[in-house]
Amino acid sequence: MQADSRRDFAAIVFGIRNWPKLAVIFLVGAAGLALYDVGLSSTHPIITAAVLNLTPFWAALIAFIVSKRSISAPPFASFACFLVAFCGAMAIAWSQIDVDSKVLARDVLDSFIHSKWIYALPTPAFFALSGTLVYQWF
Repeated sequence: MQADSRRDFAAIVFGIRNWPKLAVIFLVGAAGLALYDVGLSSTHPIITAAVLNLTPFWAALIAFIVSKRSISAPPFASFACFLVAFCGAMAIAWSQIDVDSKVLARDVLDSFIHSKWIYALPTPAFFALSGTLVYQWF
């Protein structure tokens, strides 16, 4: 770590005026982790892979909306990357499961309908928000 980085870090952490901002950032991050825990603890691995592997794209979209800065790639390229990442994540998750395809489809559908995976969807928003707040405030 460079001396400038250490100095800036110490100024942020030990500055009493920054503690409310740091508390907000901590609470936003903790809420995101709690939602991951609740949402993905009883979910099928295919759904978990979809949620976790697409988190960076949702976070980039949230950061784009909050910071009002343009994404450096054209929309078509961003969508293509999203689609390739999704297909790759699903192929890897699918290949690691050794069951009959009818049983797998039934298990995934049952998990999709009855598990709490929906709680994990806003988590990228929390992570992107905490990173954006660090950038905006510090």
